[in-house]
Amino acid sequence: MDLPYVNLIGGPGGGVNLLPVAAAIATAFAYCCGLLLLLRTPAAATITAVFAPMGRMALTNYLTQTALFLLVSPLLGIDSGDDVTQIVGLTVTILIVQAVWSTLWLRSFRYGPAEWLWRCLTWWQRAPIRRAHQHAVPPARRVVS
Repeated sequence: MDLPYVNLIGGPGGGVNLLPVAAAIATAFAYCCGLLLLLRTPAAATITAVFAPMGRMALTNYLTQTALFLLVSPLLGIDSGDDVTQIVGLTVTILIVQAVWSTLWLRSFRYGPAEWLWRCLTWWQRAPIRRAHQHAVPPARRVVS
């Protein structure tokens, strides 16, 4: 069964069917609401721990996930939107890799690589990228008598 064709733009025989667009927007809104509701549960700490580092490296993650998807999807035989299983599998795999990588990266660096480059370009100077490591126990001071 096909959805009804809602032609709001264009004349007879032409235009854009806005019903799938409206359905996609409604679905995205439902996902956002679901995530916001999850953040009001005890699972919020875990969700935040996973997504916060990814958010601090959003530009880097966006660029790498685009590059990874474009490079790997032909190897998996993804050539259309009908390959849902492969698309979901690749998306989840990239998400997991980025969650782990973002956490590990931010242990040593203040920003993601793309965020650092963007900051350098907007500040017109080289920004510090390395994180200053705090020692668990401060080094002993030498007392000179």
